[in-house]
Amino acid sequence: MEKWITEVRERGRNHFRQYPSLDAGARQLQQTNPRLDSEFALELAQTGMRQNASGKWVWKFDPLHRTTAPQPFYTEQAIEFLRRIECPTLTIEGKDSHQTKRTDKQKRFEAISNRRHIVIENAGHMVHQDNPEALANVVAEFFELEQ
Repeated sequence: MEKWITEVRERGRNHFRQYPSLDAGARQLQQTNPRLDSEFALELAQTGMRQNASGKWVWKFDPLHRTTAPQPFYTEQAIEFLRRIECPTLTIEGKDSHQTKRTDKQKRFEAISNRRHIVIENAGHMVHQDNPEALANVVAEFFELEQ
């Protein structure tokens, strides 16, 4: 908890990595997600970045999102929360996601009783970037079924 509080204080909400251009931001996206094509990466940078007072480009996100959690992740504790979900729930994963290697993944999914699970082809962890059309179709179908 002390580490988390210190990190929040030090990082604050003004800690942003700065880029000299939108192209540089797009290249960073592609470095993080090699599946992302150049055109879509640039489109994401154009909508997801803003220019700061010094003319540099920064991502529009809360930098506190990248701080360490104040406590470790405990699978059994998470399972107890997941078991209490009663509403219809859609779980989605990319077929090629590195998250598929988690040993507790199936146990987590199964803890949600009213769950529909979909695996999206041609997608890794960043399903919304890798196959946005397939993702949109799956989500739209889920909401149509649940009306």
